[in-house]
Amino acid sequence: MLCTFARAISFLLGALLFVMGVGTIGILTRAVISPDSGRLTSYFFSACCVLIGAPLIAVAFSTRVAKWLALFAGSLFGLMMLGMAFWPLTGVHPSIVFQVLAIAFATLLCVRVGSAIRHRRRAQSA
Repeated sequence: MLCTFARAISFLLGALLFVMGVGTIGILTRAVISPDSGRLTSYFFSACCVLIGAPLIAVAFSTRVAKWLALFAGSLFGLMMLGMAFWPLTGVHPSIVFQVLAIAFATLLCVRVGSAIRHRRRAQSA
């Protein structure tokens, strides 16, 4: 009962985030927001909503697909963090703390994926 309830809540939350992200993209493509009022930030927000919502929707159907979608979303977040931390932009100077956190997140993600792959290979050979 609890598993079914958790999957239903996950599906509803994922659907809400997904619809919110797609709705924001729809608003942006109709040019309701002027270009100088944070259009890039709005695109980033909508992409994050879609990336977080996709694995939550997939949990209701397949945990294997949800794990792969979550890995994909985490990898994209890591790449975006590294890009924001080290991309040379005029007038923008990211703090050293943000740069260290971006490197730490990407490193921890790589270590986690590597340990999961190693664990899976050990389980198959045993």
